[in-house]
Amino acid sequence: MAMVHVWSNIPTEIGLQIAYHNADDLQTLLAMSLASRAMRNVSIEPLFSTLHFSCREDFARWLAMLHHRPSLGSAVRRVKLSLPLQDAPSSDIPSMINVVEVEWSSNQPWDSKIAGLYMTQLFPKATRLSLMHQQFRHLAEISYLVRSCALPLRRLTIRNTSVSEDANARPPNELGVVPVDLSALAELTLHSNAANFDSNGQNSLGRLLSINPPQLHTLKLYATNMFQPCAMMTMILLLRTSASTLTHLDIDPNRHPRQNPLFNVAIMAIPQLSALLELTIHLTPLNTVPSSDIISSRGQSESFFLSLGPMPSLATLHFVIRIPSGQRPPEMDYNALNDVFSFRPLALREETLKARFRALEHVEWVFCVHASVLRGNGSVERQRVKLKMGYKTNMETRLRARLLQLSTPEEVVGRGSIAWRDSENRAILWEE
Repeated sequence: MAMVHVWSNIPTEIGLQIAYHNADDLQTLLAMSLASRAMRNVSIEPLFSTLHFSCREDFARWLAMLHHRPSLGSAVRRVKLSLPLQDAPSSDIPSMINVVEVEWSSNQPWDSKIAGLYMTQLFPKATRLSLMHQQFRHLAEISYLVRSCALPLRRLTIRNTSVSEDANARPPNELGVVPVDLSALAELTLHSNAANFDSNGQNSLGRLLSINPPQLHTLKLYATNMFQPCAMMTMILLLRTSASTLTHLDIDPNRHPRQNPLFNVAIMAIPQLSALLELTIHLTPLNTVPSSDIISSRGQSESFFLSLGPMPSLATLHFVIRIPSGQRPPEMDYNALNDVFSFRPLALREETLKARFRALEHVEWVFCVHASVLRGNGSVERQRVKLKMGYKTNMETRLRARLLQLSTPEEVVGRGSIAWRDSENRAILWEE
C-alpha cells in the first residue's frame, strides 16, 4: 500500500519520465501500473517500448493487443527477433515506425532475404542493428541485410557470430557483393566472434568495410575465452580510419601470443587518437588457472597501453580486471592481483600518466566477473553472479595495496574508483 500511495501522488509528466527511464525494470513498471488509472496509462507504453518476438505466433498476439490499444504501436522503440526465418512477415502486421533498434538473435535457420523483408516492411526507421549468436554462410549475408535498411546505419553490433569455414567462399549470387557502404556508422561493437567470422580472404570484415570505411565515434572490441572480436588486421584498420574521430574506445587487446608483438608495433604506427575522451582497456584475465597461452600473454594489455601514443583530450581511463567463473579458493584471486602491471610497472606512475594524458581527470578499476551460461534450457542466457561481501572487500584492499606498490597516484588508488559488474554488464548480487 505504501508503494501505491507514493506512485499515486506523482505528477503524470514526472511519472512518464520515470517510466521511460525504467523501461527495462518490469517490477517498477508493474508497481506504477497498479497505483492508479493515471499511472497505469503512464506506464503501459514504456512497458511496450521493447518487444521480443520468438515465434510467428507472437505477432498474432501483438496484433490482438493493437486491436484493443492502437497507441501501443507508436510506443515500440526496440525489437528483438529470435524466430526461425522460414516465412516472410505477414502483410497484416503494421509498420513500427518508431523502432530505431532491431536485434536478430539465434535465428536458425537464417535467411537474409526474409530478414531484409522484415527490415523493409516493419522497421523502416531503424538505424541500429544487432546480430547475436548467428551462423552465416558468408559475410555477404550481413551486407545484404545492411542494404535492406531504409536509412543508413548509425550503430552496428555483432556478437558470438560465425561464418563458413571456407575463407574464400563465393557469396550466393542472389545476395550481391560483400562490400557495403557503412560510412554513416558512428558506433561499432564486435564481441567474442568465432575465428572464422573475419577470415583473410574474400569473406572478411575488412572487405565488407572497404567502401568508405566508417569514421567511428565509439568502437568496442571485446573477447571472451578463445573467441576474438575480429581479425588483427581489421582492428588496426578500424583504429587507423577512425583515429581522428574516436571519442570512446573500449578494447580487449589480448591476442594470440604470436600476434601480440606485431599488433603492438602496428598500434604504435596509427595516427594520434586526438579526439579520444574515454578509454577502456581489458587486462589479461587473472592467472588463476595457469596455461602457456595465459602466461605468455600476461603482459600484452600493459604493452598495448604503452604502445598507444599521447592522447591530449583523454579525460577518463578504465582498466577492466577479468575474473574467471567457477569455484576456487578466494586466495587464488587475491594472489593473482600481484600480477597487475607486473610487466610494465612504470606505466601507472604519476609522471608517466601526466606526460601522456594531460587532460586526465578520472581513473577507474573495474572487476568484471564472468557470468556462466545457464544450462539445460537451450537458451544463451547467463546466470547472475553472486559473491560474498568479504570477497569484495579483500579484492579491493589487495588491489589498492598493489597500486601503491607501483607508485600510482593517490587519485588512481583512492576510495570510490573501483567498480564491479559481470560479463553481461550487470550489477553483482552481493551476499553477506
